Amino acid sequence: MDGLVQRDGPYPIFGQNKDEKDVHKLCKQNFLPEKKFEHGFTPLIINTGKEIILFDTGNGKLNEENGKLIDLIEYSGYRHEDISKIVITIATPITLVG
Repeated sequence: MDGLVQRDGPYPIFGQNKDEKDVHKLCKQNFLPEKKFEHGFTPLIINTGKEIILFDTGNGKLNEENGKLIDLIEYSGYRHEDISKIVITIATPITLVG
């Protein structure tokens, strides 16, 4: 994992078409925090046999726990120089900053 985002709750990221109170109620019913939303991010490497493709680049050094993409690539048995293509799936800091 190379990114962790904390927000003040899942709404309005989730439940945009619902009332905020309904989203909080659903969280409570499922033992999830109503006022805290935390999700991680894991870049993906695919080796096609001809190319090594990295999907998204992670969260970068936005805080001390993140920004270890090169270390993680090497831990998985590749070198960062082996990456032949990078695919960005969505333009947000959690996918672009690494």
